[in-house]
Amino acid sequence: MGKGLKKLEHAKDQIAELAGHLGQELSIALCEGNNACISRDGQIAFGVELLEHHQDNDDLMMAILGHEIGHQPWYWPEGDLGPMTQKQLDTLFREEEAKADRFAGRVLADLKADPQAIGAFLKAHAKFEAAKPSDYYPADVRAEMIAKAFVQRKADLASRTLSPAMKRRMSELR
Repeated sequence: MGKGLKKLEHAKDQIAELAGHLGQELSIALCEGNNACISRDGQIAFGVELLEHHQDNDDLMMAILGHEIGHQPWYWPEGDLGPMTQKQLDTLFREEEAKADRFAGRVLADLKADPQAIGAFLKAHAKFEAAKPSDYYPADVRAEMIAKAFVQRKADLASRTLSPAMKRRMSELR
């Protein structure tokens, strides 16, 4: 499991940079379970079972970290959500999850990873849900959102052209 944790730390630093932050602003802590989440202070709780079962699937690990960092808790609004109705809360949470999924898709393109791993993971785990969730989109919609963000970002990256001076400078840095 140490190898998997080292991979997570390395990927966290790369993904944090893509979000405009330093990796040291975020931390990873292991917890029980087969899930991951991020707190307001940037601590990513990563389930031991999730890591044990999938630590060799780098694309999936990057997608999960990309999703969690994509929540960007440093922008979460302060305040009491108590007065909101359940329907309003579900909408708020669903859109928050969608934002994180789209970010994960863009991260996967930047890191040249495969978005199919997270799509398959989401769809496989949806089979075990007793009821259709109201606070996030169904797995197939989420997988499609991630894939679309990936394709768009990949196209954006491919369309960028560097000036001859920039190309020279990039080759000097290698």
